[in-house]
Amino acid sequence: MATLRGRVLLGWLPRDQAVNFLLNDCAFDPPIDSAAAERMWRDYRDRAEAVPERQATLPMRLPLNQAEQAHAQSFLQFLNRQGQHTIREVIKIDLSQLAVIQHVVVTEMAENYGPSVQTTDGWMRTCLPVTIKQGQIRTNFSQGPRMNSAADIDLPHAECILVRDADGKFVVAEMMRHVTVMETNNRLYLTAGYHRSFAKVSTAPTATVPSAVAALDSKTLVVPSPIQSMADGVTTMTAGLGIFGRRAALLADFFVDGFFMDVALRKKRYQLQVRSTWVAMDDTT
Repeated sequence: MATLRGRVLLGWLPRDQAVNFLLNDCAFDPPIDSAAAERMWRDYRDRAEAVPERQATLPMRLPLNQAEQAHAQSFLQFLNRQGQHTIREVIKIDLSQLAVIQHVVVTEMAENYGPSVQTTDGWMRTCLPVTIKQGQIRTNFSQGPRMNSAADIDLPHAECILVRDADGKFVVAEMMRHVTVMETNNRLYLTAGYHRSFAKVSTAPTATVPSAVAALDSKTLVVPSPIQSMADGVTTMTAGLGIFGRRAALLADFFVDGFFMDVALRKKRYQLQVRSTWVAMDDTT
């Protein structure tokens, strides 16, 4: 089985989600069972629950230098040319203090970004791109009975979706590749660009702030009701470990011994599976 090196903030996952992740998304030699997976989770869960409460505070905005201001203007102009978008502005913050909604990173993938994100210029070109990059896409089409059809579209990575272009045709498009943050409940969340942000923090010189520019989305995250039961019998708000909780995980936690677990992730490939069904319906007009 092909694997990739990864890292997970296991203690911030609910029990059932963590056990399912360890059993179905990771590879262990020798293999583990659900009881062993739960013991792993409990160890990390106890450490996460022992984290002091974190006040919801927005990271300080840092001033953009001249090069960053120029690139931010070019980036926003590029987005405007693409059509409607929700990016409000470009801001500069300490990446390590961003709250996270994704608790797993593929460290092997992040390492590939390391050389390109260490410098300010490299980060801007990689994380606030002003060009569209289209990966290779292969489509396998099949025709079934009664004019039903199917298309299996092999994708270069997971961040591809089926959309309609300006002519109304269905096309496969890569999602915009900018590193994006979103403000909700007095916290700033990293919503896109996890592997590049991880690479930036991991390659930052010791005792320096891993600051960088990012696109600030005008949208906000949907906050659930205060009482939202989880499978482990503890509510998100009570445990404080949910993304809106009192101990929400930060990007910095991926680098704190005892908080993260290094794992071998089962390598995935991605496919859009499109199905059409021919149906004759009564015309009631």
